[in-house]
Amino acid sequence: MKELLNTKKPALISVGLPVFNSRKIVWLAMEGLCNQKKPPAWELVICEEVHKYQTGVAFFNGYVKKLQKAGCVRVLYIELPKWVPLPKKWRCIGRYIDPASKVFLLHAADCYSFSTRLADSYKKVAVEGYDWFDTLGYFYSFKTKKLYIYHKEHMTNLNMSFKSEFARNIPASSKRKSVDGFLYRYMANRTKGFRRFTDTTIHQDGIDTHGYNNISIKRPMTNGKKFTTVNTKFEQTTIPAYVIQKIRTL
Repeated sequence: MKELLNTKKPALISVGLPVFNSRKIVWLAMEGLCNQKKPPAWELVICEEVHKYQTGVAFFNGYVKKLQKAGCVRVLYIELPKWVPLPKKWRCIGRYIDPASKVFLLHAADCYSFSTRLADSYKKVAVEGYDWFDTLGYFYSFKTKKLYIYHKEHMTNLNMSFKSEFARNIPASSKRKSVDGFLYRYMANRTKGFRRFTDTTIHQDGIDTHGYNNISIKRPMTNGKKFTTVNTKFEQTTIPAYVIQKIRTL
């Protein structure tokens, strides 16, 4: 475990970033975090196993200055000796978040967060009191080279966040599929009057991707109940040009 940044300021938002076999794509998550606009003080807790395709602490250390400019007050890198199921990684991350944290974000290695994700999550969860917050949004498939919109208001959607008190007490589980649903049910079943909010805005400066993810690699992008192909081109969004260019090279 290595603390790459610690300004000694309390973090009100915790971003959990589990990483495995993500060396080619995790830059996308980091760029999105570095481009956040006016979030409350936040921390990034990364958890990665030792393995052949490990990204490594040096890569994340290279982003520290940019993260700090974006309001990050602490960066923690947790290295696990061997692979563990995702719920156990979330449980591990939750145990190391700042005691002052009010909001916990589930951040995938293959997603570029829209610029107000942290600020919006804090407003909905910490200020307005929702237990769970998520959004709809764009998806890009590396296989088809097309943009889609995820439009189904499902039990769990995109850009998920919830109260940090839940993150500190995630139960142990060896589930390998439907992990987001597992977390949602854990919270909803234990909270009287559980409140969730789904933002149906399609943010033009954020995107989830499909093709380099480990758990949802078989996600059916042709499923019209969840995904709709759009005529929108990357250049018509407000995702930074350098991010689009790098995505196209993968």
